[in-house]
Formats: sequence, C-alpha cells, structure tokens
Amino acid sequence: MDLIQDISEHVRHHEQLDTLKQIERLLLSMAIHEPIDRVIQISANVPYVINYLERRHCYIWLPSTSLSLSFEDYGTGTVSAQIWVNLGMPQGIRVFAPTITSGTTPIYIRCTDEVIP
Repeated sequence: MDLIQDISEHVRHHEQLDTLKQIERLLLSMAIHEPIDRVIQISANVPYVINYLERRHCYIWLPSTSLSLSFEDYGTGTVSAQIWVNLGMPQGIRVFAPTITSGTTPIYIRCTDEVIP
C-alpha cells in the first residue's frame, strides 16, 4: 500500500511540475520585450523579408518621402513618410521598393510588443 501511495504522489508531483512549466511558458510568451530597431536597405531587387523577431508588431518608418512598396503576393501600396506604419503582414513576406531601380533606400524597422499610435 505504501508503494502505491508513493507512486501516486510521484505521478501527482510530475503533473504539477508539468503544469508549472506550462504556466511559465505562457507567462514568458506574454512578457513585454524591448523594441528592436533596425535600418534596412531595400530596392526593386533587394527585398526586406518581414521578420517580427519574436515581437507582436513590425512597423516601418520612411525618413524623408513616401515610397511605393510591393508586398509579395499582396500587391503594391504607398507608405507615408515620417510616421510609424504597422506592416500587419505575415512573417516571411518580401517587401520591395519597385521605384528604386538604382542603388537602395533606407527604411527603418521597429519590432515591438507595444502598439505605436
């Protein structure tokens, strides 16, 4: 009888540990991470591949003028300059600047858990 009770307690203990590990993973996934800012060079031939870097949002900021961007499989649109624009596209989508045929142009990328108004 003691052996059965020991095994039962051992099983319960492992179930509790598994539950605690699941709670820990959930809490870590909900944690706010520091934003990651990057400057990327893009053109008609050099894409930016959307990567959220384990953050909830991926924003783009253009330094001087609005720019026409082509979003692979989604079409083309103009992005305004000097405001953060939430890309809201799936990770892995390639972004090109079809009007930049000579050289590249810089775009600023911010991956963050926060919503930028």
